[in-house]
Amino acid sequence: MKNLTGAKRHKIRWYRKLVFAFVPTCVLWLTCELVLLFCGVRPVSDTRDPYVGFAQNIPHFRLSKNTAGEQVLAVQPNKLIWFNEQSFGKSKPANTKRIFCLGGSTTYGRPYADLTSYCGWLREFLPRLDPNTHWEVINLGGISYASYRVAALMEELVPLEPDLFIVYSVHNEFLERRTYAGMFRQPPWVLSLQAIVARTRTYALADQFLHRLKPSTKQDVLPGDILPVEVDERLNHTVGPADYHRDDEWQANVLYHYQVNLRRMANLAEQSGAKLMFITPAANLRSCSPFKSELSAQLSLDSKTQFESAISEALKARAAGNSAEEVKCLRVALEVDPRHAETSFLLGRALFDMNMYADAQRAFQQALDEDICPLRATSDIDQAVRHAAARAGASLVDFGQLLGDLCERELGHRMTGSEYFLDHVHPSIEVHRQLALWILGDLRRSGFLAAQPVDATTMAEIVNETSASIMGRIDTTAQGVSLRNLAKVLHWAGKFEEAAPRASDALELLTNDAESRLVLADCLKNLGEPERALAQYEILLEDHPDFQRCYLPYGMFLNELGQYRRARDFLVMALLFEPDNPYAHASLGQAHLALGESDFAIESLTKANQLLPSPATEQLLGEARRQNSP
Repeated sequence: MKNLTGAKRHKIRWYRKLVFAFVPTCVLWLTCELVLLFCGVRPVSDTRDPYVGFAQNIPHFRLSKNTAGEQVLAVQPNKLIWFNEQSFGKSKPANTKRIFCLGGSTTYGRPYADLTSYCGWLREFLPRLDPNTHWEVINLGGISYASYRVAALMEELVPLEPDLFIVYSVHNEFLERRTYAGMFRQPPWVLSLQAIVARTRTYALADQFLHRLKPSTKQDVLPGDILPVEVDERLNHTVGPADYHRDDEWQANVLYHYQVNLRRMANLAEQSGAKLMFITPAANLRSCSPFKSELSAQLSLDSKTQFESAISEALKARAAGNSAEEVKCLRVALEVDPRHAETSFLLGRALFDMNMYADAQRAFQQALDEDICPLRATSDIDQAVRHAAARAGASLVDFGQLLGDLCERELGHRMTGSEYFLDHVHPSIEVHRQLALWILGDLRRSGFLAAQPVDATTMAEIVNETSASIMGRIDTTAQGVSLRNLAKVLHWAGKFEEAAPRASDALELLTNDAESRLVLADCLKNLGEPERALAQYEILLEDHPDFQRCYLPYGMFLNELGQYRRARDFLVMALLFEPDNPYAHASLGQAHLALGESDFAIESLTKANQLLPSPATEQLLGEARRQNSP
């Protein structure tokens, strides 16, 4: 009898083991997916794009059918936090010219939306100028999109029968590279694999579970969570000026990649058989100070002292109305550190006051180019656009030059400011209209707009008719909200002089809006206008006595004014809603101390120091203890 235990066992081959492991795993996963489907769990990629346009297998468009049974492409719902709602036929109708407008938030129409963007104006002008052609103008400006993602989007558009690409992608290059540095470091295949996983319901369930376990903080907010609602303080949610430092090598690298992406766009346009138009940058040169300045790290202590002394004297000269002395002191400071952006801006302002326009323009441009946090296109970006257009034989609408010409005709100088821009880069509605007209001029010269030219009178009638049509469709409430959000972003960035007018504009459209008035009040306080600030706070509290967000800033402001009893009352109310706010405890302790209420002062300051230790709080606590000692 054979010993069965000694029988030779057959060795299972490795690939069979793999199959035996793989098949049950797949069955289990598919079962989970079906269960989650019936439970209503949606994939993450249905509601948001966690890869913010970097993963090319998360498309920008979804295909559906309209009531006539025609296939229609529309911007994916998960992309609508960056894009306007836009849709168009997958197949281009006969006698149609299809124009795709690409770029960042200016193309989008920020701080408003598509209707008043240059794309919206083009969409209205073209049928009036050439009614025999069916025109499609599709606005694909993406908020915070820069050249890398614009080129990736353009790749999706190549098979969709484009006739013209209009590209205005200039201001976001340095922002995108900082904000999404982690995305750029990942190989494309890794992003693609992650994007595939993000389409599963199992991943969505795990994502929800992990988010519930982990308390959210500002630091946890991912780039994919940036909301455009406030342009949306995107620096506050991702990176801010503090994340930027002078790095010439990094800037040169960003510029190189920008040039590569412009060439990629030109190749894609050629591949599709479409014409290509680039637009040069225009920005708020005169009414927007640099976002961040840094003294050279190479300066000695003596040089820093000399610089600070020169700036101090310049500020005194400005306060005295002595522009010549101010210019002299600022030039001394720039001899110490020629690359200090804020000083160049102050010099430009002083020279402008003296009507020395050519010198002022050079100083303002230097301030823009030396901004450590360059959220306006630099001179190098401008040159790169020009070079790319020339190299590709593309059309070039010289927006910066044309707007400078307009400024010179209207104001006598070329330094564009708040007359044309709502913030650092976003043009007014009127400038969007003018840009559309300049684009039309180029299209006519190139033959793309084949209709016969119209005389000046007829053109004026078309402009007036189009303006009435667009302006009559503006939602003033939505416009007011946009202005309020813009004011909040500028206020957050410390640009109080620029934020205050936008908050005032918002109040004209949103009568007695609490948030707008709070921003305006705080701007006026920071601009050294305490009486006007106090008046705004009083109006705010009269209209909205329960507006909790104003209690703390108002209480702190009253402390500064020496109105300690009233400050105490509002700071106590602030703590009812934010019991662990260290600033509220510290400010309340300061008010108690000034009122001689040392026991209460010690209690408040001790709590503040526990929540957020600081030398200033320690000093006040010491004073309170001394006041309390017999």
